Amino acid sequence: MIKFYSVALEWGKIHSSIQKIIDERIDTAIQKGIISANDPELQTAFNIINKVKLIVKEKKDAEEKARKEKERLEFEKMIINKYGEYYGGFIIKGQVILGMSTEMCRYAWGEPSRINTTIVEGLKSEQWVYSLYTYLYFDNGKLTAI
Repeated sequence: MIKFYSVALEWGKIHSSIQKIIDERIDTAIQKGIISANDPELQTAFNIINKVKLIVKEKKDAEEKARKEKERLEFEKMIINKYGEYYGGFIIKGQVILGMSTEMCRYAWGEPSRINTTIVEGLKSEQWVYSLYTYLYFDNGKLTAI
C-alpha cells in the first residue's frame, strides 16, 4: 500500500497534464475497436485511476486543513501577544466586551455593515451596525455599549 500511495502522489503531480491525452487515446481505441469499454483490464485501470484521484484529493484536503489550522494558531498567538490573555481570549472566541478598542472589535466580529459617526465637542461617537438589532457603540475608540 505504501508503494501505491507514493505512486498516487507522483501521479497527482502529473495527472492534470496527461489526463486529457489518456482520455483521448482511450476514446480513440474504443472507437477503433482496439479495446472494449467493458474490457476488464480497462475497468481495472479506471479503478486504479479513481483510487489515485481519491488519494490525491485526500492529501490535498489534509494539507489544506493543516494550513488552516496553522493560520488559526498563528492568528491566536498574534492576538494574545498584541492584546494579552484577557482581551485576546475574548477576541479568539469571537466575543466583545466593554473597554475594547475598535480594532479589537473588528478582530472579534469583523467589519460592520455600516458605521454611523457623530462628533460633539471633540467627542467622537460611533455606532457600528452588524445586523437588524446588533450594534456596538464607541466613544473615542473605546467600546462603551453593546
